[in-house]
Amino acid sequence: MQVGRLRTCGLAKESVLGTLQTPPTTFLRFIPPESFYPKVSPLISKAVGTVPDVNIKQTLGVGEVMGMKIPLELEPENIGQVLQACFGSDTAAESASFVIQTGVNDKINFKESGGSQLTGTIAAGTYIMGTTSATASTLCKAVKTAMDGAAGAIHTYTVTYSYTTKKVTIAASTGTVQILWSTGTNAATSARTILGFTAADTSDSASVTSNSTTTVPPFTHTFVRQAATQLPTYSWWFDKNPLYPQFVGCMLDKMDIDIKAKDIVKIDSDWTGLSYDATGITQTPSYSGARPFTFNMATVNVDGSPVLDYDNIKFGIKNMVKADHALSGSIFPAKIYSEGMDLDISADLFFEDSTQYNKFLAGTTAHLNVVLTSADDISGAATGTKYSLTIDVPQWVYQSANLVIPSGVLKIPFAGKGMLDYASTGYTVQMVLKNSVSTAY
Repeated sequence: MQVGRLRTCGLAKESVLGTLQTPPTTFLRFIPPESFYPKVSPLISKAVGTVPDVNIKQTLGVGEVMGMKIPLELEPENIGQVLQACFGSDTAAESASFVIQTGVNDKINFKESGGSQLTGTIAAGTYIMGTTSATASTLCKAVKTAMDGAAGAIHTYTVTYSYTTKKVTIAASTGTVQILWSTGTNAATSARTILGFTAADTSDSASVTSNSTTTVPPFTHTFVRQAATQLPTYSWWFDKNPLYPQFVGCMLDKMDIDIKAKDIVKIDSDWTGLSYDATGITQTPSYSGARPFTFNMATVNVDGSPVLDYDNIKFGIKNMVKADHALSGSIFPAKIYSEGMDLDISADLFFEDSTQYNKFLAGTTAHLNVVLTSADDISGAATGTKYSLTIDVPQWVYQSANLVIPSGVLKIPFAGKGMLDYASTGYTVQMVLKNSVSTAY
């Protein structure tokens, strides 16, 4: 395939192994690769030989698609699909970002069934919004508590929020409720803005829904490989007009994250799949608007201490993906699976002393933590809420370390392995992606 004609790519998680999922759910921005090729190797099935000591009959079954290499920009939103493909497990959780301040935005003036004004006070704090007031420690719950506890209130309230519409709904258990955002005594210090209401009294009804939207809640996506988790498979699509190759039953075999001086952060992955269509059909790409992470956005800590300078750090995760035949009613069906996870790390670090080099000599482990923090706020989120990716390796075992003593600071090229930390964290490597995507990848 001519690399110059490779224009864009997309992928989608498969609900059924080897069944094309179309159109792609995520389109990715790539960096023009030095090579892009699908290597197709027929899988060999051993049949029963009539004279096994003389001749073993072999038949060719489903082809194994290998060798797809394409470097991608490590951007904060769509790249979550690739991280999910690598780890197979994504725990999505809202991050606290809604701030209630006493005397600033903590009041709710309201009426019950056309009665006199009541005043609810929301406890100061930083909250996740949550989706229901039935969940503790959410802003929805705090609003309910404030209104239920208002002096003279006789109704109870249910407060819900939609991650899709970004709107709040307040419903009375009986009768009606009206929120006095404009005419209330505490209109100047009301919670209307943080709850997505404009400066107008609501209607008097059984429930009221915000007529504006809140800021966008940020979410963390925690990727940790579990020993019992089998990896998901994906359908890939590539634009090489006039051909649009499609690959199905693809499992991520290897992923590299490369943080190199004076460069954007790259993510490079190898995939193994079961079959492909060399022609395919056209699709209409849509991209994330988030800019990619760059080298200067990285903060590196070893054993809790910041590394003042470095040339590059590379994380290489191998999932040891295999594709072969399974005897399940036929000799021809193929299966694809991962045999485990292996983490390689390399880094060219500058140290003012030889602490880490001495750890290498002593055979002790180190804790490596890298945080990529974007200069961009999460789109629609509160000011100062940044995109980020945290890579945490609790136990890094040094395999080699070349001590170079130039005229200047001490530079040590390290290479090592990530080890499973049974005692404290229970993982080899964890990646936490923070963005505006509310559902797990």
